[in-house]
Amino acid sequence: KDNQMNPVSPSSPPKHTLGQGDIEIVLDGDTYILKPTIHVAQMLSKKYGSLQDAVNRVNNLDFNAVIDVICLGLGPRYNGAKQQQEIMEKVFKTGLTDDSGGIAERSLAFILSVMRGGKPAPQTTEAMLDAPEASPGN
Repeated sequence: KDNQMNPVSPSSPPKHTLGQGDIEIVLDGDTYILKPTIHVAQMLSKKYGSLQDAVNRVNNLDFNAVIDVICLGLGPRYNGAKQQQEIMEKVFKTGLTDDSGGIAERSLAFILSVMRGGKPAPQTTEAMLDAPEASPGN
């Protein structure tokens, strides 16, 4: 049986290794990898008018924009309505600004990777995503 053709279930997120420019995201306890591709760049530009407009929508915590970014980053396996609904429910359950790294922040980092042609975000951006919250003066 070809596992890629089976419907996605909550217990079977795609298994990938983290590559250049990829962004790891945790949804409802499952780890997913967002992969920057030219297709993602085209689709976000087409839907939002530009990649910068997609950044603005995600930065404003537009729930549907975050879902679009995540589903596109996960690839064709998540193009179907059932799979998109599953991701939508996981994002809602996790929260856009959760404690595991912030879904919206990871989505922004992913768009930046797409904008850079699939190259990793600058070290400062990656460090901000991985660093624990620090109060001023620490």
